[in-house]
Amino acid sequence: MRRAELECRRLLEERVGKRSLRRLASLSAVGAGAAFLTADRAEASAIQYSGGMNVQVGWFAGAVYGSHTWTLQTSRGPFQFKDFLRSYLSRTRWLGLYGMAAVDFARSGTFLKTFGAGQTWTTSQPYVRTAVAAVRRSGGTLYALGSFSHRFALFEFNDAGTEKFGWIELSLSVSTTAGIDDALGPGMTVEGWAYDTTGAKIEAGDTGVPEPPSFALTGLAALALGAAGTRRWRAARRLADRSL
Repeated sequence: MRRAELECRRLLEERVGKRSLRRLASLSAVGAGAAFLTADRAEASAIQYSGGMNVQVGWFAGAVYGSHTWTLQTSRGPFQFKDFLRSYLSRTRWLGLYGMAAVDFARSGTFLKTFGAGQTWTTSQPYVRTAVAAVRRSGGTLYALGSFSHRFALFEFNDAGTEKFGWIELSLSVSTTAGIDDALGPGMTVEGWAYDTTGAKIEAGDTGVPEPPSFALTGLAALALGAAGTRRWRAARRLADRSL
């Protein structure tokens, strides 16, 4: 890849982030009528991805109360998981994930374990059907996980004798401040989920979308950079061309 293309990628990642860049590049390629159904794309078809969700649950501003169920379509039919909320006289608030039809979550102790992007389920990973993410008492005592942003819970389930693996991207907001104000949480945002239909150990955050090819760093990508960013990219490209 030429220096100008590297500079364009760097500027895009600064402006919109790597995850948004991948989505933008895909849209740019489709808009240009590009057909890049390569081996990478064929491999991507093995991953079932929910798409971006941004579903907020729990006790915080803008959240929705009650459980939400998500279905994993498999050769044996649907497997499901859902978030759960529990409140005892508004003094203790629980928030977590519940696996249905043999869906299990990686755990740390008795609580949900979260991972960074790129990590996978290990054969020695302890698991649990009901995974508590956060518990907060009205007095402010905090148990389980503290606040985090864009972390991944890993899950596995058995589909017709084949163990399959997936991830759920989550953000959690919870305060140790005393009180029962909804803004204190805990509140959780489900950003999306995916699993590999072949039984491969999917990396956390992998959606099956290939890295954008160099031609996709044009078109809509230039709009994301904005006028100033586009001028910087063009200048870098001219400089690189002169040095070749």
